[in-house]
Amino acid sequence: MRNGRKEFLMTTQETFQSNEHIVRQDKNRIKVCFPKFTIKRSLKNSENGKITIRVYTNDLKKSLRIRICSEHNSFHVEHLFEKKISR
Repeated sequence: MRNGRKEFLMTTQETFQSNEHIVRQDKNRIKVCFPKFTIKRSLKNSENGKITIRVYTNDLKKSLRIRICSEHNSFHVEHLFEKKISR
């Protein structure tokens, strides 16, 4: 950080990276990846800006997924016990 501004390394047209996180964007979503969680915002018209937050634990087989629907002002929490979780 210099002069109160974060600096990003632009690795591709759609990816920005700092020391703490990575921001990726394609035509369907914006994804912000931190070491212990990710935040995804859907850009699909059919999903109306749905947001998914995924929180990771030290156990690679466990995580928590929270889906937020801005259209219906609702959220859904899932405790996931998967065999393979991509981070």
